[in-house]
Amino acid sequence: FTLFIAGVAFVEEGLKLLPVRAQAQRGTGRGWVMGFLSGTGSFLGEKIALLVAIVGFGLLPLGRESLALWGVGGGLALAGAFVLHASAAALSGLGVGRSKRRATLAYLGAVALHVAYNVAVVWLA
Repeated sequence: FTLFIAGVAFVEEGLKLLPVRAQAQRGTGRGWVMGFLSGTGSFLGEKIALLVAIVGFGLLPLGRESLALWGVGGGLALAGAFVLHASAAALSGLGVGRSKRRATLAYLGAVALHVAYNVAVVWLA
């Protein structure tokens, strides 16, 4: 299950980085600002998808744990999910337009942050 969570974080952070890289290639926007906006959009999209999928989800095996990953469980969990998405994408955005090494380290830092958050949420659920 932890490998699945790591894989999801790896893909999700990569997808949030796509619009940031596109803006950087156009020469517009700051990486961390675009990352923050991309993370905010990802958060909002995830919560809208949650509203569509939530019916009966808690009845599935590991359903409660999965809902915890989506930020269900109260205002603090929702705020935590927002901070995670926005800050991890902003961290990735800091590496855009820098050396390959710095960009890779920023991206891997965002993935590590995302994995740590997801694992902590599942353990606390």
